[in-house]
Amino acid sequence: MTVDPICSINSGQDFSWEMIDNTWYSVNGNNVLKIKIKDKQSYNFPNISKLKNRFEFDSFPYYDGWEKKYFRLDDNFDRIKKSFSKDGLISELMEKYKGLRILRQEPMQCIFSFACASNNNIPRIKKMMKNLSKKFGEKIMTDNLEFFTFPTSKKLDEATNNQLKECGVGYRYKVIKTIANKIVNKELDFDYLKETDYNKAKMELLKVYGIGNKTADCVLLFSLEKLEAFPIDLWINRILNMYYQNLSLVSLKVNTIKHESADVNEHSNEIIIKKINPDRYDKIYTNVRKYFGRYCGYAQQYLYYHIRNNSNRKW
Repeated sequence: MTVDPICSINSGQDFSWEMIDNTWYSVNGNNVLKIKIKDKQSYNFPNISKLKNRFEFDSFPYYDGWEKKYFRLDDNFDRIKKSFSKDGLISELMEKYKGLRILRQEPMQCIFSFACASNNNIPRIKKMMKNLSKKFGEKIMTDNLEFFTFPTSKKLDEATNNQLKECGVGYRYKVIKTIANKIVNKELDFDYLKETDYNKAKMELLKVYGIGNKTADCVLLFSLEKLEAFPIDLWINRILNMYYQNLSLVSLKVNTIKHESADVNEHSNEIIIKKINPDRYDKIYTNVRKYFGRYCGYAQQYLYYHIRNNSNRKW
C-alpha cells in the first residue's frame, strides 16, 4: 500500500491546505495540521512504513496520530483495489496516481466548504474559507505564522448577512446561515448521519436549503464514512461520457434532454451538459453504484483527479 499525502491534499477534497516554504499547513477545526516534506526529491508514493521518513507530521494543539485518521490508513486498500480489478481504466489510474487517498475530514468544516463550492472554482473556495476563519475563528500562532481556527456553527449562526458577505461568499451566505442554524438547533446531527445508511443520510442532507445532490455526496464521501457516495459534477459527467457512455446516459440526444442546458462540441460531437438535473443525477448514480460497487467513491476520486489533471486545472 502506498500513500501520497501531497497528491491527496491537492485533489479537490479539502480546501484548507496551503504551502509555506517546504511545509503544508491546514486549519482543521481547532487544530493546525502540518506536513513538512523532508525529502524533496522523492516524497511521492512512500510505503506506509516509511511515511515518517519522508514527512514530518505535526499539529497545534497536538493531535496524536491525526495523519492515520485523516488519510484513512485504516481502510482495507487492497480490498478496495481488488474491487476494481475488472475495470481497466480505474486499475490504470490507481497505478498512475499511486497514493491518492480519500480524506476523512471534520464534518462541520466539510459541509461549509462544499456549500461554498457551488458554482465556484478551487482558488476562490479556498479564499472564502480562509476569510470566514479569519473573521469568525480564533487566532493560533505556530512556527511564527498566524492561523485562524474554523468558526463554530454558533458564530456563523449569529453572524449578520453583511458580515458573511464581507467574506466574499456572495449569495452563499443564505446557505451558510441555514446550515449553521440547523447545527445549532441539532436538526443536523453528524453522528446520526455517520451511523445511518447512505440513502437515509443523503435524504437528511437534501432537506437543507442550498444542499443539492453533488454537495450532499461530497459531504457523505469526505466526512461521513459513505464510500459508496459518488459526487457527480460536470467534470465527472464529462469523463463518464468519454469512457462509460452506458453509465452516463450520453446516448440521450441534445434535443431530448429536458430542463438541462447542453452544448455540442462541433469537432468531437461530444455532448457537454451544463447542468445535471436531479432525475438525471439519480439515474447516473444508480448505474455507477451498480457497476463500481460499494467503493465507488474511490473510483470517482481517481476519475475526477485524472480529468482535471489532464486539463491542467489548478488545485
